[in-house]
Amino acid sequence: MKGLANQLTLRFLRTVSLRRRRWLANQALETGRQPGCQACGLTPACRRLNAALSVLEPSMNQVIFVMDESGAKGYSDNIESTPGELGVMAGYLIPIDCLSLVKSELDAIRSNFFSEGKIHITDLLPQQEELRKNIFDYFLQRKIYWVYEAAYVQGYFENADFLNQLNKKAHDSRRSNIQVSWKETKELLHSELFQGAFGKALAFCLDYVGRPFELRVITDRTDNSIIKKFQSEADALLSVGKEKIHETTGFNKKTKQIVRGSIATKVSADTDAIGDFSGITYSIACEDSSLTLAADVLVNSAHYHLKLLQSESTGVALNVASSISNHQLSSLVYGAWDNTEGNYFADAIFMHPTQKSRDNT
Repeated sequence: MKGLANQLTLRFLRTVSLRRRRWLANQALETGRQPGCQACGLTPACRRLNAALSVLEPSMNQVIFVMDESGAKGYSDNIESTPGELGVMAGYLIPIDCLSLVKSELDAIRSNFFSEGKIHITDLLPQQEELRKNIFDYFLQRKIYWVYEAAYVQGYFENADFLNQLNKKAHDSRRSNIQVSWKETKELLHSELFQGAFGKALAFCLDYVGRPFELRVITDRTDNSIIKKFQSEADALLSVGKEKIHETTGFNKKTKQIVRGSIATKVSADTDAIGDFSGITYSIACEDSSLTLAADVLVNSAHYHLKLLQSESTGVALNVASSISNHQLSSLVYGAWDNTEGNYFADAIFMHPTQKSRDNT
């Protein structure tokens, strides 16, 4: 599935870059502000938190990205269990100087619903709507911006199957004395969703923080094996444009010896559209807190909203502005693609077969 990794990563980042510029222009028109305007925020240290065009001070070098997932997150050999089954990852961004204040205010909200221990909105029954309203009202009051990435299970499966068949065909057509083993690969949807959300968070920070900066990712308790996959996806995004060495091992059937080879690849075309990633670092930490509870509420609402769309039009594009426009926090979402400009990366690559059928009619 990683056979087209460089090409897909480049296209994804170019997509985000284009969306960032258009979002800036649209917000300038809506708010009457120009990029760089000052506005009051939570504290003097983060005056721009409430400004649509200047959320973070350029001097700030740490941004908190609190994220969670909802829905499907399994491997690429899974087919959908229901028509339009999908997975979503979403997260919100706050400047480091605001972390203590935001956490204390979210702690106050959480204390009305939970005692200590691991907490999720699904643990509440009659109070789910009240908790959701409290969190959303807080986001709207503080102008806390968020991003999301969504993909269809069936589209993810069919793309993986397509790439596996391509690789198998190439392997079977080899005419060489060097025998190279091959097997179908399985990729994790959870990781794919992380890469999309993480990439949009990077794009957001490039707009409003500049370089250098550190993106501190916070998620709820997650297996270490999954965290390693997240790190691999983050490293892949941040290393676009750098040379990569791919090594392989084969067996020479004539000499009966093991042989090794390597190839260097580098994305060099249109790298100016990606942006400068030098000076950007990240970290990933796990915790159960009011911060992760807010992310849990956010992503569950996004999943529920996108799932409802399936009853109207199964396979509709997920990562576009029109699909999230009726969400309660749509005014604060960053990176939703303008669907008048063609398909967004994930919506094109992991398109649901129902949408493909509609496009072909």
